[in-house]
Amino acid sequence: MFKKKNNIILILLSVIITTVFLGCTKTSETEPSNFPLRKEVGNYIIDIEYTKYFGNYLLTKYYITAKDGSNIEKTDVFLTAATQNNNGIKFGAGPQHISSKEVAKDKLEVVQRFIIVGRKGKSDSIKVEYLLTGDIKFELSNSLNKTTNGYEYIHKKVSLDGLDFTIESLGNFEFGSLIDFYVEDTKNSDTYDIRDKYSLKLISGNYINAYDLKTFLGYQNNDVKQLSELKDYDYNKDSKHIVFCTGNLLYNPEDVDINNMQIYLVDNQTQNETLIYSK
Repeated sequence: MFKKKNNIILILLSVIITTVFLGCTKTSETEPSNFPLRKEVGNYIIDIEYTKYFGNYLLTKYYITAKDGSNIEKTDVFLTAATQNNNGIKFGAGPQHISSKEVAKDKLEVVQRFIIVGRKGKSDSIKVEYLLTGDIKFELSNSLNKTTNGYEYIHKKVSLDGLDFTIESLGNFEFGSLIDFYVEDTKNSDTYDIRDKYSLKLISGNYINAYDLKTFLGYQNNDVKQLSELKDYDYNKDSKHIVFCTGNLLYNPEDVDINNMQIYLVDNQTQNETLIYSK
């Protein structure tokens, strides 16, 4: 599935990111749970349009504006939304970057996610906190309730090349669609590199476009065992590796009819296609 080096990097990255909120914070505040929400730091204004909880991820959209009208570099300031430590999240990571768009020379729109792949005791609500520019932390006063607006839980298995792909969910939003799935390898864990071997194709009427497959988390050994023991999940305890993948299918909503769309998993070498979603 994944080359060993890539696996190690993914696993270490998931540990590092999920613990980033435990230290290096100089300010902790509580903010109202209604959006939009505004914060200021130095020369920048951060306007959080929303954070939404969909069960297996948090989706956040925010804007960065320079007070002095100067150009914004992506490294100047950032915001990360995540779950608070007392939510029972056993496995997850963020932020996963979805898109950045320049609204004006002094204003940037950013969409990001925090992925939840294992939670001890599923719940219809979750507590959220934010990390701003690396050392300012604040949290929402109330929990966010789970929403299904634009979101479809699928959880359908597709087998291809000896691998089990579980198509977990599809979300349709104002910037495009997000499709999430995971791959369980019960055989040879060093056989495939998912990112190189596969891609995604979206068809909707006359609209046809190919998208890269993105991988963001990989687990093996004892982590797989712990995942398989979580109640309300059905991860295979016999898997050598479990790798979580996503497709950020960005498009102009005017070009795609979400009620008439097909998504294919494409083998980049053979060009064989497997239909993984249709509506």
